[in-house]
Amino acid sequence: MDESGIYQVENINRELIEDYQQALCYSTGQSNQPLSLRTQSQLLGVLKGFTRYLTERHCFVRDPGKDIRLPKKTKCLPQVILAFEEIRDIILAPDIGTKTGYRDRVILELLYDTAIRRAELSAIQIKHLDLEDGFICIRGKETSIGWFQSAGGFAN
Repeated sequence: MDESGIYQVENINRELIEDYQQALCYSTGQSNQPLSLRTQSQLLGVLKGFTRYLTERHCFVRDPGKDIRLPKKTKCLPQVILAFEEIRDIILAPDIGTKTGYRDRVILELLYDTAIRRAELSAIQIKHLDLEDGFICIRGKETSIGWFQSAGGFAN
């Protein structure tokens, strides 16, 4: 804003925001490396939140930051894939002679069998289990429902 000679928030507009976004693409960090997409996304997210706040406080008729498109973050594949023996050792590690060990074993098997997310796992409740038929209802990322059956069924 200072470089553009804008000293009042009411003068922030879409063009200024687009110029800022463009400048971020060519900016470098402390190590003289280009800013990562994550850093650019964080900075633009702060700006987007700021303009939303100002709009809610009636500084703008229309939020100039509403249409900011955050950079897509690159998706990286896992660098390490465990061997079958390593997975088996992890799953067999908990002491199933104790309640917490048994719980941990069920958690590990469920994660391995279904590949559900951590948040989905922690949201599971007793009512989501069908112990008779060995099914579990998983509430997904967007509250969709999926039923999974463990390879060995569930122990009672």
